[in-house]
Amino acid sequence: MTKKTINVARVATSTALGLALAVGGTSVAFAHGAKDHASSHGYGHAIDGTIAGLTVSTPGSLTLTLRDGTSVTYTTTAATTYSEGHSTVASSVLALGENVDVMLNATTPTNVDSVRIDMVKFEGKITAITGVAGAATITLSGPNNTTRTVTVDAATTFEMKGQTASFASLVVGAEIGAIGLSSSNNTLTATSIRVSAPEGSKNVGSKHHDHSFQGQGFSSHDAGRH
Repeated sequence: MTKKTINVARVATSTALGLALAVGGTSVAFAHGAKDHASSHGYGHAIDGTIAGLTVSTPGSLTLTLRDGTSVTYTTTAATTYSEGHSTVASSVLALGENVDVMLNATTPTNVDSVRIDMVKFEGKITAITGVAGAATITLSGPNNTTRTVTVDAATTFEMKGQTASFASLVVGAEIGAIGLSSSNNTLTATSIRVSAPEGSKNVGSKHHDHSFQGQGFSSHDAGRH
């Protein structure tokens, strides 16, 4: 094979590969973009959205606002299952404004097979605490000078330095990471709270970092789809 023939073959191969990638790229982009659109028509897809309407009965209904702003209503049945994190829960725990992941039935795509309530995560420094153990409200300084509110109830658990802690470990100035259900972008009902030592504590370094708090799954961003 001559050098000219080899070059022509390489050009042809590159062109074919480029076309294949272009077609493949289009397919991927369509599949990703079609998640809300195709799933809203119920072709056995998993979808995510915010609960905008809810009828808790058998059968019941679940209306979601999707990421593109459209709303769609599905039917829940006696076979629909519900979970919150890793725990199975009853349908009665669903509430308006919660973010959920929904699996649609492949045979009857207007029906819901399962609903998983998304847990979200807040972190920040405590600036105020009101109330008592089992019924308290914690105010946090959030990112970009925002204020966030964490509600503590009787079911909230606490951890500090890898050990079980109590409500008494919450003090103004402490850094916390709270996981729970959010009814808005800045309000959360905590199922668990991990506490770092407050600024000025003897156990804290010059930048008040509690290393037991670092690297344990807490970030400056919320978990879930907001």
